[in-house]
Amino acid sequence: MDARQNSVFSNQMTLTNDGIHYVGYSEDSTSSTVVDTEVARLRNALQPLIQPGKGPLSLKQLAEDISKPAELEAEATTTIHTDLVKLLWKDDWKLDISMAGGYSGKIDATMVAHAIAAGIQFKNIQTREEAISKNFEATFSWIFRKEPPKKDDVPMWSSFPKWLEDDSENVYWITGKPGSGKSTMMKLILQQKSFWEGLPQSTGSLRLLLVKYYAWLSGDTLQKSLEGLKRTIIFQALKQYPELLPVLTPRRWAFCQVLRSISGLPMWEAWEVEESFEALLSSCGETIKLILFIDGLDEFDMPPIQLIEYIRYMKARCHTGLKVCAASRPWTEFQDEFNEGPRLQMHLLTQDDIRTFITEKFKTNRGFLEQQQLSSEAATQLLADIAHRANGVFLWVSIVVQHLLALFSEGQLISQAWQTLEALPTKISSLYDTIWASIREENTPDASFMMQVLRAFDRPMPWLTAWVIEESRFNPTEIISIPQDRSSWDVALRSLKRKLTALTKCILEVSGSENSTAVDFIHRTARDWATQPKKWQSICSSFSGEFDPQLCILKGETLILSLECGPESPFPKGEVLDAVPRILWHASEVKDIPQNTEDLLVSVRKLGVLWTDAYLAQARNELRFNGGSKPRLWRKRPTFPGLVAQFSILPYFRFLALSPSSFSS
Repeated sequence: MDARQNSVFSNQMTLTNDGIHYVGYSEDSTSSTVVDTEVARLRNALQPLIQPGKGPLSLKQLAEDISKPAELEAEATTTIHTDLVKLLWKDDWKLDISMAGGYSGKIDATMVAHAIAAGIQFKNIQTREEAISKNFEATFSWIFRKEPPKKDDVPMWSSFPKWLEDDSENVYWITGKPGSGKSTMMKLILQQKSFWEGLPQSTGSLRLLLVKYYAWLSGDTLQKSLEGLKRTIIFQALKQYPELLPVLTPRRWAFCQVLRSISGLPMWEAWEVEESFEALLSSCGETIKLILFIDGLDEFDMPPIQLIEYIRYMKARCHTGLKVCAASRPWTEFQDEFNEGPRLQMHLLTQDDIRTFITEKFKTNRGFLEQQQLSSEAATQLLADIAHRANGVFLWVSIVVQHLLALFSEGQLISQAWQTLEALPTKISSLYDTIWASIREENTPDASFMMQVLRAFDRPMPWLTAWVIEESRFNPTEIISIPQDRSSWDVALRSLKRKLTALTKCILEVSGSENSTAVDFIHRTARDWATQPKKWQSICSSFSGEFDPQLCILKGETLILSLECGPESPFPKGEVLDAVPRILWHASEVKDIPQNTEDLLVSVRKLGVLWTDAYLAQARNELRFNGGSKPRLWRKRPTFPGLVAQFSILPYFRFLALSPSSFSS
């Protein structure tokens, strides 16, 4: 195609049901010459970033030079944006300190910091913290005593306030049996605002930077990896101290300063996360004192010794500029590393908190209160026995209390509750066996169904997905009415909570904050128990019918996405483009058998329409962002069949082979 032919190429987007062919546009030679001249001027203005010491003395002045004349051709802006990204993200680029002074008056430093922080965070960055069940809450205020009580003339735990104040590099280790409340302790320490506000916000010339990371083996990759840890720390550092921007993210800071905009920043890659984290470590002891809380060392998806070695590395880099408080199960590797330093063993210290928890729960149950009036002494002894048998394990007492309260609600006597308590094992895994055996026979198929679906989902399941999947068992998906207002959402959520409690006796639960409520096993120990090969076989055999959990997930997720992406929906198109591949993964796991084919194809084709619509909407937004001036040549984009091919969903391609008109290349 010659230049003249190219100049009349129309700006059409060619669509089919399942993809996009090609996008192009037109331009005339006169505007091209003007744009080329402007691009040359802008590129010349960038020379100080390439050769420090030549040209403007600051990024602020450089931004002013680039923005003249005020009305730039949109195409020139696009080109200079591309050039700037290539320049600033070169491996060997460094910020010239002599240029770093001053902020552009057109852009707020805090806004830039928050925008860059938003880019490095990941979707589920707070999910684990929010999922720590309120069932296990206690005050744990004793941790803040400067002088812990003694037993046999030895402090019962290491003083946490003294550890914070001293200059030692020792890790403060919170350990204990599974379910003893380690994560709850970490969360409540960090929520004690009165304690932290009482501390000086700086130590000498060092500013105090308090950050936290909750590792979660059941979560996504970034919830259980060093990269996730680093992203979380950088995110929190930028939110607390926006002035750290030029130090931690010089490339992004320079980009925003020069263009006077927070739009168009590239995605974070692992090497840049590492670069920023190293810059943060270099600042520890120089300008900041980092207090880092890591919950769940045993929840990282990596060998414990590698994690221990990285903590050693951070300590060596930062010296007295870093304090680490970590929580984990008492695995041998962690005992060898941390046992000689300051520590706290949860299961030895929570007796008073457990008694308080039990009392608070039982005093709200009408059935128990009636029995207490009839036999006060027996009721008091029952509560004392529950606390004694818990052996400091909050998870055990939480499950047992819920189980006994349900019996009192059914009108049972204290003597009957006592017999039930005596029959319950104190070992957590055995307790789950007993709880599972107590589920009514008519409910075990439903409990098995939900547990199989949750395990196939392989991460905490959004409550609405679980609700839709459960509803679709008894109603065709096309007639399911998704809750549309807050009142309906609350009713549906309460209904799901009630059903899970009845069906699984609290082995599965709904937890989390308002914006990230999810269904999951009550604790990691419950997942470990259920997924033992023999136990899992027994759970699955409780459901006598045939079903494919991955197909249930595919249909449920597709239905929710299609309703969220209606014509008037504000649902971000970029999130649709991210959601479709995630759902296609479940489609790829559906068994390739005849009875699954129709439902599979219906869902995948719906996803094709959603993906295409979202892609086109985003393309139009990019054109508007560029002021209506179109790039010189729109490159060919992946089609939806091309996306599906990455997941090897064979039934879809057999369908396309029989219906070639549905295929786009």
